[in-house]
Amino acid sequence: MTRPLCTDPTTLTVGSVRAVVGFRRAAWWLDLLPHVTPAYALLHALRPDASQRLRTDVLDGALSLDDIKAASYKLIGRVTGTGARWWVGYNITAIAGSAYTIGAMTLRGADPERCTLPQWNSAVEHLYLDGAKESDRMRWLAATEMPPPGAETDATWDSGMSAEQMIAMAARMPGMG
Repeated sequence: MTRPLCTDPTTLTVGSVRAVVGFRRAAWWLDLLPHVTPAYALLHALRPDASQRLRTDVLDGALSLDDIKAASYKLIGRVTGTGARWWVGYNITAIAGSAYTIGAMTLRGADPERCTLPQWNSAVEHLYLDGAKESDRMRWLAATEMPPPGAETDATWDSGMSAEQMIAMAARMPGMG
């Protein structure tokens, strides 16, 4: 369930470490997520003692880097409000944190210091899609809905279209047919 106004902390269990990530406004996440890997974002978002414990557990062999990556995907899904489809939130946040997007949102009176990350990302999605042509909507979907290469998605990405439907839709796009 997406809770765009939620300011509760997020609790994750990574190996033997129960870690709490406190609430942060959209601005904090916009300054971090577009510039780092998901695993680094997790380690940076945790309290220093929990982050150090995870690093030590990896070095001691008690925890794998895959465990860190899996936990980072959960964290991103929670803080972006996209749940198991974490990459959608990650991709939108990358767009939402660009200088162009922040400038456009600022000109519209939005302030990432005054909203949650799901609120900011929803407003950015509206900025890009309100009145957009079908080809621009398809570009947005391609940029946000596709999992990054090598991402563990647990088969949760499904456009709901068959291969034939995707080919037919692509053929209708300008320059593709």
